[in-house]
Amino acid sequence: DDESSSFDAGAAAADTDADAITCSSRGSSTVTTISSAHSSSSSWHRTFSSKREKIINLCLAILDNLADDLKVRRKMLKSGQLLAPLLVCLKCKTTDCIVRSLLLLRKASLFEEVVAELAQNNGKALRAIIRLATEGEAVIADHALRLLFNSSFYRECRKIITNNQELIDVLTSMTRNKDSPSSCQVCVNLLKVLCLEMLECML
Repeated sequence: DDESSSFDAGAAAADTDADAITCSSRGSSTVTTISSAHSSSSSWHRTFSSKREKIINLCLAILDNLADDLKVRRKMLKSGQLLAPLLVCLKCKTTDCIVRSLLLLRKASLFEEVVAELAQNNGKALRAIIRLATEGEAVIADHALRLLFNSSFYRECRKIITNNQELIDVLTSMTRNKDSPSSCQVCVNLLKVLCLEMLECML
């Protein structure tokens, strides 16, 4: 219960072949479905054609706008079909698709059940986000870091993030980056949260 309340407070402050990609709108809800011929475990190796990524980006843009409404966002998550497609889209080649996926994940990360799912399977999904934060271009890394900050208020996610030395090195380096004050502050805030985890492990 303590962990849950801590998460709520912190978050508030802060190779599959696709058979089909469809985007349909009914009233105030839009459903995006990415159908796979293989299991989700191999979805991290998926790349889409440029034409298909344009369709994906359009669907993500619609979902992103709808997700600004908290009630609609809850309905998206209740279906249980939002998180997996977003994680697959992180492997897209275009920056816009990746950024929109991260934006939607950030909005969804205000709910504990979402970040709990990111920590499942030994944190496979979370590690993919960490890779974007450490290896992605600046705009992608910035959104990935903000998502990691939201996720860090969940204990299991915080453990995985803390144990990634490459990320810690990147965060430390970026705190000295005066060219991007906003990203710098995100790194400082994330490091503060991670320090709490380190102290807890030492006690």
